[in-house]
Amino acid sequence: MLDNLPIPKLFAAVFAFFFISVQIKQLIQVAYSLLAAEFFCMKCETISLFGLLLTKHDGGWEYTRGKPSLLCNVKITADLDIVRQKNAKELEQKEKLFSILQKVVLAMISGLLVFLFRDFMLSGLTLKSSILEVFAAYLAIAMCFHTFSSVLIHIYTYQVAMKRLGGVTQNYINRIRAGEDFSSFDMKPVDQLGFKNATKWERLIYNGVYAEYLLATDNTDLLYPIANELTALLSDEEFILQETPAYYFLIFWYSRYDLDPQLAKLFLDKCISTISADKDSNGKRVLAYYAFGIERDFAKARKYLNEAFEAINRFSCGAERDLEKKLLWELNDFLKEKGF
Repeated sequence: MLDNLPIPKLFAAVFAFFFISVQIKQLIQVAYSLLAAEFFCMKCETISLFGLLLTKHDGGWEYTRGKPSLLCNVKITADLDIVRQKNAKELEQKEKLFSILQKVVLAMISGLLVFLFRDFMLSGLTLKSSILEVFAAYLAIAMCFHTFSSVLIHIYTYQVAMKRLGGVTQNYINRIRAGEDFSSFDMKPVDQLGFKNATKWERLIYNGVYAEYLLATDNTDLLYPIANELTALLSDEEFILQETPAYYFLIFWYSRYDLDPQLAKLFLDKCISTISADKDSNGKRVLAYYAFGIERDFAKARKYLNEAFEAINRFSCGAERDLEKKLLWELNDFLKEKGF
């Protein structure tokens, strides 16, 4: 089909299918999340629009200039003021419904494009068609493709992945949100769970929660293999918002337990736009430990630590907040020993 098109029309088809349609799909995701998240116990925490970073604080949005990007993205988190009143099963059902309706919205918009461009759908695929007809036809086809792919991913996620390591991790996350303490968990290293074909994403997310569990239960010696695996997974990757917790952990790890200025700086540089705009306690705590352990700037560490303490009651809830307080007070003691 494409190989019969002249070069200008071929460019129009490729541009519509592989670039414009992707942008539209991502913008739909951002818009849907902004409008619908609050009805499903969630909220939009950070939005990246072609490198412009929007971070929500106290009901308003703050703008910072991030790394230039060709894509838009959104980071969705639980609305902690609501989830405390829900149980883990109810949270899982709400997340599933949120995902289903997102696919419905994408399908409706894709269907609308097919309807609007219906006259181009046949003529746009012939040698006599104009560049505009080719563009419109392949844009409509691409949006249908994205809809179909999203539905397949949703089915895979909830019918297959939720029975895999990803489902185990999500269950732990929902239990934390519902108020359970880390001490009630019995988490094991990934390789002891029997998931032989766990994906990179599954291992990354599980290890993030497992790292919190080990820190909370004072089993820091077991964190070395986790840090090594996350380092191997992310060292050569481009930063994406959804992986922020893993980057925060690695900066903290190489600034606190396994001092390594080169690796600490590597991961800080990758997420510098996000962490600089982050006013939550965990972001300030990571910067405080980096200033203390890597930069050896104790005054700067104290500044970030004070900001972390000021924000602690807005950060997460239950076990995660208790862990955050523990890490902050440990650094507070270190700084006092240095006279700061």
